[in-house]
Amino acid sequence: MIATLLAVTKTKLPAAPRSWDPALLWTTLALVAIIVIGAIAVAVLDRWRKRAVPATFDANDQLAQFRELYDKGELSEQEYERIREQLGGKIRADLGVPASAAPEDEKAEERHTDGQASAPGPNGSKRDIPGDRGSPPSQG
Repeated sequence: MIATLLAVTKTKLPAAPRSWDPALLWTTLALVAIIVIGAIAVAVLDRWRKRAVPATFDANDQLAQFRELYDKGELSEQEYERIREQLGGKIRADLGVPASAAPEDEKAEERHTDGQASAPGPNGSKRDIPGDRGSPPSQG
C-alpha cells in the first residue's frame, strides 16, 4: 500500500485547467473593439444626420430681403441700388441671361410705374416686378 501511495505521489497529475485561454481573450477583445468602434460610428453618423443645415440664400432671396429692408427705410436708395446691381448680375448669371439683356429689363420696369407688372417676357408671359410680390393690386 505504501508502494502504491508512493507511486501515486510520484506520478504527475495533469495540470489544473486554466481559467482563460489566450486565444479566447484576444478574440473577446477584438469583438469588444469592433462593438465600440461601431457604436462610435453610429453616434457620429447620427449627429451628422441631425445637424442643423446652415441657411443658404440664393441671390434672388437676398434681393427680396434687401428689398424689404429698403421698403422699411433701413437701406438708402443708393445702398439698395448698389446691392441690386451686384445681385442682379448673379441672378442673370444663374439664369443664363446675357448681361446685354439687363438694360432692356430696367427700361421695361421703368415704363410701368404702377408696380404691378412689367413688359411680357420672351415667351409672352408677364412676370412680376421683384420685391412687389404679395401686394394687392391698386384700385385706381
